[in-house]
Amino acid sequence: MEYFSASCNEFFRYTAYGQGIWSEIELPELREAPEAPPNITIYNRRPDPSILAKVDRGQYFPGVIGGVGSFFMREGRELYVSSYPGVNLARLRMSILGPLFSILLRQQGLNVLHAGCVEVDGKAVAFIGDCGSGKSTTTEAFYCCGYGILGDDVQAIDIREGRHVVLPGTPQVKLRPDAADAIFGQNNNLPWIFPEGVRRVHMATANFPLFPVPLHKIYVLQFDDEITEEPLRAPEALGHLLRHSRGIPPLQEPEFLRRQLSQCSHLLQEVPVCILKRPRSLEQLPALVEYVVDRLNHSEGVSGCYACRDVTQSYA
Repeated sequence: MEYFSASCNEFFRYTAYGQGIWSEIELPELREAPEAPPNITIYNRRPDPSILAKVDRGQYFPGVIGGVGSFFMREGRELYVSSYPGVNLARLRMSILGPLFSILLRQQGLNVLHAGCVEVDGKAVAFIGDCGSGKSTTTEAFYCCGYGILGDDVQAIDIREGRHVVLPGTPQVKLRPDAADAIFGQNNNLPWIFPEGVRRVHMATANFPLFPVPLHKIYVLQFDDEITEEPLRAPEALGHLLRHSRGIPPLQEPEFLRRQLSQCSHLLQEVPVCILKRPRSLEQLPALVEYVVDRLNHSEGVSGCYACRDVTQSYA
């Protein structure tokens, strides 16, 4: 079992979400980028007391992750991590790449969703839903059919050239044991994300996009007897987007709440949000992929959520 203890003398250099990341903590889930300038810097130590004095729970944000340690982040560009003695290395990395990165990206002004996301012929499709709805499993199914994965957990959305785009994050997919067995066989050797054996991990690095991909559709995953798609009216769609936004509970400053509401409302003007129902049977995953790809190929010219203009004006 790996444990995290010592500080590094040099930075590991990576890239994710279109940014260079310099880290004193090794993060093998990220793509190495030795020449990338540091847009985000991760330190394995406490910040200087003069920095802590500026705490405002917005752009200067402290906190604690149970069983892992304390942290402090500044203006979406610096993250200080002080882990507890003997903390498991995998748990520390997941905390950094999950909840802490969600806050950093929101501090930068990005829209951040808890979603799986794939690339289909230059189009990004995101999957959101409640815990256990199959976000990771659906994302992995697309990968096994030859499509690229933009991320499995933290999805950062930006506006570039007037379009909403998904910034490639990390190609790591966390699968429930039954899903891993169904996709890779019962004798698969996928490692456990934690020693407790909760989920297995697959690094889906093939076809990983290197540049932002325009977001064409968002699906809310649910279970039913057949594979069907139902468009959502904007009020319901907005509720789903806000419910599945990441980094919302920690950043409760009014400016962050207003920004997230505005970002999700504007997103609905361009990107349709639909309910996607599928059987629980994992054997239906290839059929689900075929269904989504077919719907995507026949949706040219369709943009925005039904009645989105009315709801966005009501929140203006």
